[in-house]
Amino acid sequence: MKSGRLRPIDIFIVVFFLSIAVVSVELFRQDLLQTLRLQNEEPVGNVIIKKNTVQRRLGDRVLWDRLANESPVYVWDLIRVADLSAATLHIGDNSIELDENTLIRIIPSPDGEGVMIVLNYGTLSLAVGEQNNAVSLNINGTQIRPAAGSVLVTSVTEDGEVAFQEYESAADYFVDAGVKEISGPGLFSPAMNSLIVYNSNFVVLNFMWEEVENAVSYIVELSDEPDFSFVNVRRNSSAPFITEYLDGQGLRYWRVIPVLSSVFHGNPNFSQPSHFRLEQIIEQVVYVSTEDNTDDNNENQVVQQESLPLVTQAPAVQAPVRQEPARQTPARQTPAPARQAPAPARAPLSAPRNMLPAAGTMLSHEQLQAQRAVVFNWEQVEGADAYSFTLYHQDAGTRRRILNEVVNNSTSYTLEDLSLLDRGTFIWQVEPINADGTESRGRTGESMFNVDYHSPSPVRIEETGILYGSE
Repeated sequence: MKSGRLRPIDIFIVVFFLSIAVVSVELFRQDLLQTLRLQNEEPVGNVIIKKNTVQRRLGDRVLWDRLANESPVYVWDLIRVADLSAATLHIGDNSIELDENTLIRIIPSPDGEGVMIVLNYGTLSLAVGEQNNAVSLNINGTQIRPAAGSVLVTSVTEDGEVAFQEYESAADYFVDAGVKEISGPGLFSPAMNSLIVYNSNFVVLNFMWEEVENAVSYIVELSDEPDFSFVNVRRNSSAPFITEYLDGQGLRYWRVIPVLSSVFHGNPNFSQPSHFRLEQIIEQVVYVSTEDNTDDNNENQVVQQESLPLVTQAPAVQAPVRQEPARQTPARQTPAPARQAPAPARAPLSAPRNMLPAAGTMLSHEQLQAQRAVVFNWEQVEGADAYSFTLYHQDAGTRRRILNEVVNNSTSYTLEDLSLLDRGTFIWQVEPINADGTESRGRTGESMFNVDYHSPSPVRIEETGILYGSE
């Protein structure tokens, strides 16, 4: 065989890789053309990521994108919500709640008015706005256009079984779901009636409150008036905490109201207002005389610095003139009773040990899907009859408290609501409590674990309107 002769296997390899290159170039060309086309189109709405993973396939693209929060959506998009995930789709003043394992497509409405949501499988709740009802549903080929202001809850299994329930209003939906009123969250920090002293031009405060289920965001108001007739600060936050820079002095009042999607809007209320006091201090010079001389020109004086409230003016303090007392026979004095030594402080309870899951444990998507719960255990602490369990989500150097509960007469806590978990690092703490008339708390034990939600497997498109999942 000559050295320059090509073998059949060599020709096959060259043709194979050239074919891959041609296919890749074609896919890139289609993707680029689709991107350029979308630059000239207006989105029909946006999607709010409520939990974990949501994918979107633009038009007739081949590749799937993982959506970011508030991503725009377009006609002909496919949107897929993964396992243990959730999202809210806003189209006009219509709100569509998408549960886990749900796949929809957005298409033009056949009558040319608005858009149609094709539910391939999964569960959704459509809350139709009062002003804009230009959203209809397509379920197994049947078009449904709910009335304005109504709520339609429907589901389609992968086998094609359909179930749906329509409510004339969101209020009817709430009554049927057992939800009559959505109260405001509890306020954690700053604590009620706390005093915050600072000695700079401003103070940085972290405001934290209880998380409200199904809340998309929160509105925080700060005021100098207890009735909030004038609001000094109004902030919107997607998380149950904010950081605010404040100055001045006096009472500050604050409250929080949850913002929910149309399906869950109900009648949300503000939280009970809380208040705290700001007090600014400065370094002020006070002159104290060290001599018995009352001469104003006395140069022998000591300069002291004291931290005083900004609104307080401290007068100069001067020692009185010493006078020679008359010589008298001292009277018999009754000896003062001996001072009783204070009782020694009781040592705090020790921190819990042998905390499981152990530090650094990785909980996979498959584990959570199979177990549907996370069990926390720790060793009994002598003298403790209860424990305070707290769970945080660690993100970018900050901790966001997810829940805090007291566990009585047990050294275990089971987390069943896995919707509280997301991909990332979580910190959990256990603090022993001894309620023997006066509650005493001990040292806090802390551990951490990680959660790894993988991205959902892609969906293959083989024919128009036929969708196959690889799960």
